[in-house]
Amino acid sequence: MTTSVPNNLVEKLKEIQSRDGLSNRKFAKEKLGVSPELWRLTLNGQRRIGRAIQEGVLKAYPELKDDVFAIFLCGDVDVSPATSDLSTTPSQRSQNRFLGGLGGQVIHFLRSLFSRS
Repeated sequence: MTTSVPNNLVEKLKEIQSRDGLSNRKFAKEKLGVSPELWRLTLNGQRRIGRAIQEGVLKAYPELKDDVFAIFLCGDVDVSPATSDLSTTPSQRSQNRFLGGLGGQVIHFLRSLFSRS
């Protein structure tokens, strides 16, 4: 059985968290800069690795940038905005989230990678 790219990164992060002896709360807030709830949902497979966790990984663990980039390339990221436009149909909202989120995700991701070079 193969491990998906996002699950591989989650496993690496869990290993780092365990190695450093950090609680979920401390790891989420101090290392990834995300809410403990978001980290818990990601660990449990209820949320995909989104922009906030990607950014946190890139800042805290730049050595994992290839793993973050692989997730981005495979397209298995949560790029939906926090709010939705209720004046559109669900299909339109989905398409808008994908197109708008993906463009912003590409630009932000590339900026964060190149700002470290």
